[in-house]
Amino acid sequence: QRRVKLSIQASPVGDLAVSIEDSGAGIDEQFEFGKSSEADGHGVGLDLSRRIVSDLGGQIDLSNRSSGNGAVLRITVPLDRLVQA
Repeated sequence: QRRVKLSIQASPVGDLAVSIEDSGAGIDEQFEFGKSSEADGHGVGLDLSRRIVSDLGGQIDLSNRSSGNGAVLRITVPLDRLVQA
C-alpha cells in the first residue's frame, strides 16, 4: 500500500517549504526534468512546475528517500514572492 506524506513549513529565513514524500518505487537514476517515464506521459508536469517555482525565486529538489522506498519532492519559495504573486 502506497503512502503519501505532505509537510508545509515556514522557515526562519522567510521561505515556504512544501515536501511531498511517498513510498513508491522511487526515482529512476535516468530521471530528467522534461522527460517522462510513462508510456503516455509528456514530461511537462515537473518541468513546468520547476519553471514556475524558479520564476518565483524558489527551487524544486527531487530525490529518493534515504530510508526505504519512495521519493521526496521539496519545493522552497520565498514567502514575500508568493505574497507579491
